[in-house]
Amino acid sequence: MNSQQDKRRTLWRTDISTLGQPFRIEIGVANLRNTPDTTHSLSSQLLFGEIFMVYDDISTPGWVWGQSLTDDYVGWTNTEALRPVSDDKHSPTHWVCALSTFLFPKPDLKHPPR
Repeated sequence: MNSQQDKRRTLWRTDISTLGQPFRIEIGVANLRNTPDTTHSLSSQLLFGEIFMVYDDISTPGWVWGQSLTDDYVGWTNTEALRPVSDDKHSPTHWVCALSTFLFPKPDLKHPPR
């Protein structure tokens, strides 16, 4: 790896193949970390609906290593935040342009937001 490359955005590991599987973030915000440990600092965050390519899902139970297709950041995230793109029953039809908004579990304003 070239020393000039940003490690946060460079997809480089010798122990895995470069064939990844796409997953969609299914929670509001998923943290992306340099190591599979919640006590270490964040490198980025993945937002609801973004696509995350998973390249390693077996070396650390509960964690997957991959790359965000939105900003190209590479790191570890929790498996509970992901859903395979092939399982998409409801693909995103709208993009939220506000800095913050509510996330409703059903298409009904009477349900409390998450």
